[in-house]
Amino acid sequence: MDYRDLLIKELQKNYVNINYDKIIICGDGDTWIRGITNSFDNVRYILDGYHAIKKLKQAAFNIIFENRKVTLNSWIKLYKDGNRQ
Repeated sequence: MDYRDLLIKELQKNYVNINYDKIIICGDGDTWIRGITNSFDNVRYILDGYHAIKKLKQAAFNIIFENRKVTLNSWIKLYKDGNRQ
C-alpha cells in the first residue's frame, strides 16, 4: 500500500464521498504531496501558513539583497572607473 492509498483511506474516514467533496490539503511545498493531490480532480493543494510565510520572507530578502547588490556593484564600478565625486 503506497501513500496515496493511505491518504484515500484517511479521507474516506472523514468525507462521505471523496470523489465529489471538495478537499483541501495543506503541505510544505514538497513535490510528492503535490503529486498525490494532482491525481484527484476535486483536491486542491495549498502551501501551509508556516511555509508560505517562510517563502515570502525569503523572496523579500532576495529582492532586498539583489537591490543592494546592484547598488553596491554600481558603486564599485564608479570607483573603478575613476568617477569619484
